[in-house]
Amino acid sequence: MPESLVEKMIAFHLGQMALNVDDMSEMSAFMYHRFKRFAESLPGFRNLNSFDQDFLVNNNSSIYFQFYLARYMNSGSAREQVQAFLGCDLPDDLSTCQHFLTMSFVYFASALRLFSSRLDAELFQNLLKKFKHISAFADYYKIGALAACMVFYTTPDTSSEIDAYDLVKKLYETCLRSVSECFERPSFWATTDNIRKTLKELDYSAHYYGRNVKNKHSFGEEFESLYPLALTTMPDLLSAKEAEEFWMNRQLVKCSKLILKVNVGDDSVNEVILQHLLQCHSPLSDNFFSKAFETFMAKGQLLYENHHEYTDLNHSREPEVNGLTSQLNTNLTYSSLFMFCVMLHDMTNVKISAGLQRLMGYLDQIYWRENFDAIVSDNSDNIQMEAPSEISCLSSMRETFHSLMAYLSDLASAVGVFSSDLVLLIQLAILWKVPPCDNPYRSASNPGLRTVEKAQNISKRYLHFLKERLPSGFAEKLLDSLP
Repeated sequence: MPESLVEKMIAFHLGQMALNVDDMSEMSAFMYHRFKRFAESLPGFRNLNSFDQDFLVNNNSSIYFQFYLARYMNSGSAREQVQAFLGCDLPDDLSTCQHFLTMSFVYFASALRLFSSRLDAELFQNLLKKFKHISAFADYYKIGALAACMVFYTTPDTSSEIDAYDLVKKLYETCLRSVSECFERPSFWATTDNIRKTLKELDYSAHYYGRNVKNKHSFGEEFESLYPLALTTMPDLLSAKEAEEFWMNRQLVKCSKLILKVNVGDDSVNEVILQHLLQCHSPLSDNFFSKAFETFMAKGQLLYENHHEYTDLNHSREPEVNGLTSQLNTNLTYSSLFMFCVMLHDMTNVKISAGLQRLMGYLDQIYWRENFDAIVSDNSDNIQMEAPSEISCLSSMRETFHSLMAYLSDLASAVGVFSSDLVLLIQLAILWKVPPCDNPYRSASNPGLRTVEKAQNISKRYLHFLKERLPSGFAEKLLDSLP
């Protein structure tokens, strides 16, 4: 499954409005291709001509998708809901996660804006309730046996469309009988008659879903009365807050590892080490500062690419995203300037090596350990650098540079040494500094605005956590001072 889709599902179950109807279309397309690959692995399917193969896959892949949707909606716990869709795509670091939120159907349908009216949503909910028994198909062997039945599923209405109808019907009956063999003891739900009934109901559900959801953009007043349910049916606030904290901490861990992939290079590390050995107090070279700023830009770009919201923006061709894309490019420049200022603040107020740590990547750290650990002892690692009066690579942002340096001086007086997590959170908040949504309903029928709204949601989350972790007023003071 695409990584962005995995991350959206995870974020959704950690309390974020990360999914919408477009993502369900992407999920359906992914299920289609997976169903097609599975069908092509079946010997009986390969014996059919290409026309019959295409017909069966195109006609029945929607049943396969409905099966997963039914499993998701009828799961008994949040973990089961996540695993119903993700399966082996669930990241290892979440294998024991206890912070996922269980999503009711009303919340799911309203948050994703699947239906144009409450009646459509309630009718589909009633259809899904018929599949509570589907949780019996929990392991891949049983799912595979049932999926084989889906491949060869036909109705009297489609019999004339298939050249080898008699063969397909025979293969279908064979697959039906094989389902019960997957169970160690007889199961009421695995009888041939009940499997037939289940597949027929899944087929009906798929047709209803296709008529009322797919590419549906005609949202009216009834939709506006349905959408607020996404807020009123949210899991309890305590659980949601814990899930949010878990998501934020996981983001910081992922992002802190990610930026270490970008290295500043041996020459820059050597220049800093020379300052140590000679105990120089003069500023570093213009080349060092230029390389440092480029490195922070590259790290910031990687942070963007770690967010599915940014991926969606890049893939969108809607005119509504153009202004936001321009804003994010500006944010990248000023988040890099902020990191540059943090580095310089540490070099001039703490020690040169502390500032270098903000800049180094994995390979830089290895180079440092292999060549300089024995030379730069803890006792001598206290050299501070004189603040440069002018940095040529920042000449176009001189005023903002001096403003950020003064801000960091005030912040240091309030919190002391800046932790890596705090600096990273500020960097993320600057990267995702976007104007808030003025009308949550206006984006419903516009895919470009839905993409923009996702960026606005992630912006609100980072700002919320930043306000919690900085002294009062410091978050607003910083963000308001930037373009």
